[in-house]
Amino acid sequence: MSLKNDLELYQHPYVTVDGVLLRTRDSHLEVKLIQPSKLNGQWSLPGGFVFIDKLAIDTLREKMSEKANVSGFYAEQLQTYDALARDERGRIITIAYLCLTNDFSDFDGWFSIISNEDLAREDMAVKLDDLAFDHGQIIRDAKERLTNKLWYSDLPKYLLPEAFRMSDAQKLFEMLEGSNYQNNFRRLIGNRLVEVGRDDSGLRKGPKARLYSWAISDKREK
Repeated sequence: MSLKNDLELYQHPYVTVDGVLLRTRDSHLEVKLIQPSKLNGQWSLPGGFVFIDKLAIDTLREKMSEKANVSGFYAEQLQTYDALARDERGRIITIAYLCLTNDFSDFDGWFSIISNEDLAREDMAVKLDDLAFDHGQIIRDAKERLTNKLWYSDLPKYLLPEAFRMSDAQKLFEMLEGSNYQNNFRRLIGNRLVEVGRDDSGLRKGPKARLYSWAISDKREK
C-alpha cells in the first residue's frame, strides 16, 4: 500500500488559526476582537481555516488583515488547542498566536483586559468565558505568556514605540506584573535598554527626558 493510500485510512481534523493581538493603552492591556455574523453576536478572536496550500502563519496574517483590518504586528506561536468538543461544528484544531503591536491607528474592536474574567470597552463589558469557542482561555494563556517572558525576551519592545522614556518601560512592566518597582527599575532592566536621545516633543516642562530603545536584537520574522 502506498503512503498516499495509507493516509486515506484516517479521518482528519480541520485546522484553524487564531490571533491574540495585544497592545497597551492608558495603563491597560487591550485585545482585538471581532463579531462575526455567523456566531450570533458572540465576540471572537480574528482567525480562520488553514487551506491545504497555505502555511499557518501566512493564513494568520491574511485573516488578521481581512477580518480585523490589522497588519504589521509581531507574531509567535502560542499553543495548539485541540479539545475534542472545543467547536460544535466538528473536529477543529486551532493554532493560536501571540501577536503584539504598538499601532494605535485602529480603534474598532479593542477591549481592555480588566482581569482574568472580564473585558471592557467604553460602551460594554464582556466575560472572557462568553467569547466564542475557547477564545477566553486562549487570551488568558497569551497574557500569561507575555508576562512570563518580560524579563528574558525582547517581547516588550513590540509594545513600546521605537524611542521611549524609561518611565514608559517601567509602567509596562508594572502593569503586566502587578508590581511596583519604584526606583529599582533602572537597575533591574540593566543593559536591555540603550539611550538614543532626548524628548524634543515640547510636551514636558523642565529638563528633556532621556529616550531609550530596546537593545536586544531579535532575528525572528516580524
